[in-house]
Amino acid sequence: MNRCLWIAMRFCLCAWLGAAALFVVAGIREVTSPGIDQPTKNLLVTLRFPPYYLFGFSLVGIGTLSSVLLRCSGWNPKCRRRLSVIAVFGILTLLIMAADYLWIYSPLESMMLRPDGTVPAEFHSYHVWSKNINAIAACTCLVAALLSVVEPRRSTSASDAGATG
Repeated sequence: MNRCLWIAMRFCLCAWLGAAALFVVAGIREVTSPGIDQPTKNLLVTLRFPPYYLFGFSLVGIGTLSSVLLRCSGWNPKCRRRLSVIAVFGILTLLIMAADYLWIYSPLESMMLRPDGTVPAEFHSYHVWSKNINAIAACTCLVAALLSVVEPRRSTSASDAGATG
């Protein structure tokens, strides 16, 4: 069971980083495409973001839950601190994503769905906030993912003993 949790934690945290990067690249290409009018661009954004958040919460949530379960399992006491840090960064990522969804994306979405197809002046400040907070969430998830995949250093005495024996 613990091996499955390690796999789930590593896979989910890393998968979310890849999915988020792909989302950003595809999104930038769409909104900068001269062949798509602004109301269509707005519609595409409102169609893409709900799955973005759903996948983000699901993947980061499963990765974080896996780290918590591993830490609580008592499987390897040497990994408890590392798993705690992974869990903290995972929870931080989830909190940042929730704040983004509630207080930044939701108002942005309502601005983009205006019947006249225009966006108010405050749209641009919300958009800047969205970019920044998503970058912070990606960084916190990156820290958790790196800690989950990088093997801990072995003590020098153990490696010296292995070299002489």
